[in-house]
This record gives sequence, structure tokens and C-alpha cells, in this order.
Amino acid sequence: MKTSRLSELLELANDELDVLRRQGFVAVVRRGDCVFFELRFRDAMGRQRKKYLGTSARLADRVKLALREHQCARRLELNGKRIVRSTMRRLRTGKERIASNLATTGRYFHGFEIRRRRLRNRDRNISTEFQPE
Repeated sequence: MKTSRLSELLELANDELDVLRRQGFVAVVRRGDCVFFELRFRDAMGRQRKKYLGTSARLADRVKLALREHQCARRLELNGKRIVRSTMRRLRTGKERIASNLATTGRYFHGFEIRRRRLRNRDRNISTEFQPE
């Protein structure tokens, strides 16, 4: 299994690393004059967890960067899903706009395909049908 920069910086269990792929952040905590940093996330059971990072802003920045790298695939996945939802919404509204115009020409949507309604035998013009000699 490939080790991440996050696991190199902090002592984290594999299940904690898995949870951190989906969510988690570095928090700044101020108590009086003291400022320190924590890695906050929720474990698989939904409980909030904290890992103390200390008072070093440099370490906190390195953990933030490593966490961003660790969560990169998840962020790309969410962005892709958002784009697909937006595209499907636009396709749906476009279909709704032109569906009424299609009905006047005897056409309809079948999924995203435009089809023409079949004429029934009694509706066909006899002169256009093939007539053997």
C-alpha cells in the first residue's frame, strides 16, 4: 500500500487515513495568548476526533498541504458529479422547451432521441403506398 505524505507527518491508523480521504481539516485553536493547531475529522462511527499538531504554524501548513493532496481524488469526484448533475439539468430543461414544438410535427422524444410517430394503416395516404402492376 502506498504511504501518503499525511501518514509520514502524523501517526495515523489506516482507518483514520481512509476517513481523511473524504473529510477533515486543520483547525486553529486559541486559548488566551496560546495558539495551537489540531487535525479534526469524524471517524467511521461519526464521532468527532482530534489530533493535536502543536504550536508550529509550519507543521500545520505542511499537514494542510498533505491533507489537500490526500483528498484530491475525492474533490475531483465531487466536482465531476456536480458537472454531470448540471449537464443533466440543462438537457432536461432543453428537452422540455422543445417537446411541445416536436408534438406539432408528429415527433416525440424517446430518451434523448427524437422519433417520428408511425402512421396507422387507416391514416396513411393510399396513393403513397406501393401498388403492384
